[in-house]
Amino acid sequence: MTSKADGPAARRKMGGPQAAQVPSANAGIPKEAGADARVSEDDARSGSKDGAALPPLATQGSKRVDGRSSAKSSQTGGSAQAEAGRAGRSKSVQGSKTAGAGAAAEEAPVDGRVLEQNARPGSTDERTKAELETRLAELGRLHDSGNARVRAKAAAERGQLEAQLKSRLDAIDRVRVARNPSRPQTLDYVEALIGEFLEIHGDRRFGDDGAIVAGVGYFGKVAVALTGHQRGRSTAERIRRNFGKPYPEGYRKAARVFDLASRFRLPVITFIDTQGAEPGVGAEERGQSEAIAANLELMAKIEAPVIACVIGEGGSGGALALGVGNVVLMQEYACYSVITPEGCAAILWREGGPEKVAEAARALKLTAEDLLRLGVIDEVVPEPPGGAHREPADAIAALGKAIGRHLKRLMRMTPEALLQDRARKFAAMGTAYIVRGD
Repeated sequence: MTSKADGPAARRKMGGPQAAQVPSANAGIPKEAGADARVSEDDARSGSKDGAALPPLATQGSKRVDGRSSAKSSQTGGSAQAEAGRAGRSKSVQGSKTAGAGAAAEEAPVDGRVLEQNARPGSTDERTKAELETRLAELGRLHDSGNARVRAKAAAERGQLEAQLKSRLDAIDRVRVARNPSRPQTLDYVEALIGEFLEIHGDRRFGDDGAIVAGVGYFGKVAVALTGHQRGRSTAERIRRNFGKPYPEGYRKAARVFDLASRFRLPVITFIDTQGAEPGVGAEERGQSEAIAANLELMAKIEAPVIACVIGEGGSGGALALGVGNVVLMQEYACYSVITPEGCAAILWREGGPEKVAEAARALKLTAEDLLRLGVIDEVVPEPPGGAHREPADAIAALGKAIGRHLKRLMRMTPEALLQDRARKFAAMGTAYIVRGD
């Protein structure tokens, strides 16, 4: 994206061939004065960067074409323009450093958008998100090093700025937070919340799939079965785990755990974090859609509590294959939808530009607040300010408390009641839209 600082004057400062390639309305100026006159016109259009107005272009004996002054100047007029251009150019260069830096800071993009787009409509505070985050960091340092009075003032301002920053997040901003590679992943939750975890591998048909983690362990003192998506951290691990996009063998590995949980009445906990199932030829040849459909049926029939947790990006059937639960929890900055915003924009508008992707994200209603209002999820689990990647331990602890609270309630229900509760929950999805039109 190009800011206003990237105008003709800035290109002259940089030099190089790019400045010479800029189209000019002076294409027809006589050859003797053409070069200097073009410079003068650029300076006149962009303005002097030290605040001084540049001399106007000479227009005597010229013709207006498309609102601009162009060819038919006399050689005398062209020479006068050239002298004016040199004088204006000298002033412009002298003030370019200070004014150019100010213009760049004023219009610098933040997350692909400029200041006005980051400010909420009607807001009187037009600071960018980057500036707010910088100020939050400063307040954090003051809170840690100051006296009691300074800490109290810093805490109050910090709370206001955090609320302001949160209010400026659009749907696509939440998608970006959900995709942050530093967010806790399934194995991070397993390490912190599950004791004596025993991971199983393979689907007993084709092979193992690293995109799905599955096994059994203890949540507190309760034996549980667990499955979840794992994207990976390093480049090598992401490739090995296919960036969290499961193959059919991954879903069939999860089905082994679901069957085990149903037979031994073990509560099931799932962690959802995938853009979708692997769409490649090999996955389709091995029955991707059948594997997902079989998981949906199997999860609906588990005679034990099932708690699904959306911890990052939940996309398409690849996410829903682990999402049929009595309770669906969703972290505050996670997202959950039938398709990625990029895929939606490509299908609806045949475009993948930032504007259309952002519009698709808003239309999909994929944020936690939207889905809670629509009855798709049951609870929004708060995250630390800025997202789970800022304070992973706090985010994991908050989700663990929510899981424990719902698990305690569900374990008092009979198998028949659990099945009915799950069936009723998914049968009722969509009624909020029909009734309220949200």
